[in-house]
Amino acid sequence: MAMDDLVDIYSERQRLRQEGDMDCGVSVFAELTGLSRQEILHDLPEAVNGLSADQAIAYLQGKGIQVHIYPSECQHPLPCAHLVQSGGGYHWVYQAVNGGIHDPSPSFECVPPRLVNLAKDYVRKVLTIAF
Repeated sequence: MAMDDLVDIYSERQRLRQEGDMDCGVSVFAELTGLSRQEILHDLPEAVNGLSADQAIAYLQGKGIQVHIYPSECQHPLPCAHLVQSGGGYHWVYQAVNGGIHDPSPSFECVPPRLVNLAKDYVRKVLTIAF
């Protein structure tokens, strides 16, 4: 790997932040869809307390977005949102076109996205949502 590639991997920063303990899905789906955080919270104020896969899918479909759901073991397009199981429960993360995982949790704030590993940093990947 060239030095420039290493610099790129380590210089990229997490760009998503959750504001509360449970609102990870808000920033993930804002990033994935291009909707604003404010619009999502206006439409789904309960999302501050967490967003289930069913709620996310229904919301996106209600916005006219064709949603594709991929089981954990299936190939999927990028960008996408992954519902993962972490030590503290279920959590949404965003995977960018370059493969980097943007995790809105404060515990990942200083971890470069391309160093986050779905298989190693989470208990398991439950499902993936893409368009």
